[in-house]
Amino acid sequence: DPAHPDRAVELLVLTQVHPDADSARTALDAARTADGPGERPWPRAAEAAWWLAAPLAAQAGGWLGLRLASRLLPGAALLAAAAGDAAAAERLVARAISVYRPARRR
Repeated sequence: DPAHPDRAVELLVLTQVHPDADSARTALDAARTADGPGERPWPRAAEAAWWLAAPLAAQAGGWLGLRLASRLLPGAALLAAAAGDAAAAERLVARAISVYRPARRR
């Protein structure tokens, strides 16, 4: 069920925003209770922007290195991007399997 509240928790764990479901659930509960009528949205917006900016800056640094390498070796950017995307997809699959597949009993 895509509307179930646990989907947000699962997405936060799969995308590695939170290390486990308990911390993701705690963060979502804190976000729900923090949205009171008397609070100003700007400090929360600044905090959200900071949390989004850190991974994006790391990714931009990686793309900068890729661009520099592609200037030295034409075609290297395409190969590196394909390999990086495939590796990221495989890591996501591994995380999804570990979250959704129950542990085997010996």
